[in-house]
Amino acid sequence: MKIIKNFLPKQLLDACVDDFRSKLNTDCWSSSNFAWKPFLRQGIHGSTIATDIPKVFSDEISTHLKPHAEFKELTCRYNVWQPGAGIGIHSDTHHLFGATLYLNEHWHPNAGGWFVWMDHADLNLDEDSNQPDVYRAVLPEQNMLVLNDCSESHLVTTVGHDAPEHRYTIQIWGD
Repeated sequence: MKIIKNFLPKQLLDACVDDFRSKLNTDCWSSSNFAWKPFLRQGIHGSTIATDIPKVFSDEISTHLKPHAEFKELTCRYNVWQPGAGIGIHSDTHHLFGATLYLNEHWHPNAGGWFVWMDHADLNLDEDSNQPDVYRAVLPEQNMLVLNDCSESHLVTTVGHDAPEHRYTIQIWGD
């Protein structure tokens, strides 16, 4: 797992956030209740809605990702993680990588929405196969990219029902 802070230039990040916010009250969103496989929604009682981002932003994101990951195609979607939303543990093995770019200006630790992954780098399976799994977590931080380029198992904890705002991200997959 790679954590890249200040991933996009401020002007591009601001343009993405403005575009994202302009779509919030439009009829362009799909729901995780219908789009995601059941195991991804296990234990999750809220919904994440998503929509494609404009090609101009996807192309710019692609340019900034190239130093960090190899890919031929890129899919980018805005996601709104509503109260009760999250995603069950999974790995993105059907893609070369998955990534999350955080858009919220501030995120409180008590609001949920933590990104959690099983850190394979900390496991030394040759020494003791009975070691407990080691998990790491990061709190959303604006313009931080979490790049999963090793198909590590990961999840997002449930966003609290009293979170001050929804959790806003750009989800990215490379193929």
